[in-house]
Amino acid sequence: MCAAETGEAADRGAGNYRLLLRLNFFLGIGLGVVSTVELFDLLYLRMGFDLSWFGVIRGSMFLLPALSYFAAAPLLKGTRHSREIVQWSFLVRIAAAVLIPLAALYTKNRHGLLAAASLGTSIAFVAAVFGSNTLMMLYRQLLPEEEFNRRNAVITAIFNIVPGLVGLLGAGVLSLASGLADREFYMLFILLEIGTGVFELALFRINKKLTFSADGGPAPEKISYADHFRRAFDGFCCPVYRQFLLITAANHFFSALPGTYIGIYLYKVHDASAFTVALIGNIAVFGGNLFGIVMARRCDRIGYLKFFRQGSLALVVLTLLFGFFPGSTAVTVLFLLFIYNGASGLLAGPLLMMRGAAAAKLAPDEGGEPYVAAYSLILRLFSFAGSIAASRLFLFCQDWAGGGIPEAFAAYFKAAGIIGIILFLPLYNRGSALLDKKQPCSNA
Repeated sequence: MCAAETGEAADRGAGNYRLLLRLNFFLGIGLGVVSTVELFDLLYLRMGFDLSWFGVIRGSMFLLPALSYFAAAPLLKGTRHSREIVQWSFLVRIAAAVLIPLAALYTKNRHGLLAAASLGTSIAFVAAVFGSNTLMMLYRQLLPEEEFNRRNAVITAIFNIVPGLVGLLGAGVLSLASGLADREFYMLFILLEIGTGVFELALFRINKKLTFSADGGPAPEKISYADHFRRAFDGFCCPVYRQFLLITAANHFFSALPGTYIGIYLYKVHDASAFTVALIGNIAVFGGNLFGIVMARRCDRIGYLKFFRQGSLALVVLTLLFGFFPGSTAVTVLFLLFIYNGASGLLAGPLLMMRGAAAAKLAPDEGGEPYVAAYSLILRLFSFAGSIAASRLFLFCQDWAGGGIPEAFAAYFKAAGIIGIILFLPLYNRGSALLDKKQPCSNA
């Protein structure tokens, strides 16, 4: 490549990076309310849901989205419509979330509302997985290889921090409006969703300015049904990726255990307000994403294997401490700061961020969609399994504690830590060392 071409590629990369930062900023505002789990936990409590139902609702975030994207991913290979998929998917994701409080305006039947919440959540997260996974592959195509982890970490931080801040403002409004009657509360919730969601429309303009190295991006490719079916399993055929998927499965099953009930724990045990819970979540997300930029450099130095191994061990230790010492302020602060819901915090956030980076980095440069789809499938299937297991585990702990809520939660987090030990002890064997090989998977 001549100097002029190198300079042109560098300018194009820098321009795309700035556009991706803007894109994620406006997308973050648009998703601010609809993606704040703590607000929906509050909404579901307001709708009268049993505590044992929360795992079912959370599980609906994972199963259908995982299967639908996995089935469609090979058809997306080489598509020129990645940018359109991103913008329309996130618009549908916002619209589907509005359906949940809208249903609460028209019925008080709790089982009907449970069905509406599960259906709305499923549609929203089917759209979200298409949007986020396609966006991940856009990063892979548009960001320079030598700075991928660092720039991906910065973009991901924007994507996570901005919605948290917007969600915090929404939580403040809902906390001030806690005295409203149910109907007015639901209408306010809908207005917050729509008022922030309109910012997502900025993607339609920003996307047009992104530039690929080739004219318009990768050329479309026609494939037969047999090839479509075979390519859907490409990610499982690479030894490196299989080991990575095993790590993904264990981590996301375990992460679903604290993730399903940490918000409910704060609401029910500590009688926290929506603003307080959202503030804790924001601190965890903000700290995790900023710390993730530092941890990305460490991951570059020590490799994925050591990074995931050390992080998983620390997750289990902190969860066990939280279960055995729930009355300790220091232990509670450490748990909320480092793990929180299993997907954010100074420890859990960087681990999730680097698993996402590994999903794209270990995939082939061209045709990596089935690999990312395999990652997405395993992530969501085992998050679904963990969420359903969380409901059953909490119900068991509640019965064991004689119905006492604080005692049930203490037993629940102890059991979660023990499950983590069972999952992680056999996980890191010699085969996992493939993760640290320099040559990624190839379709050749």
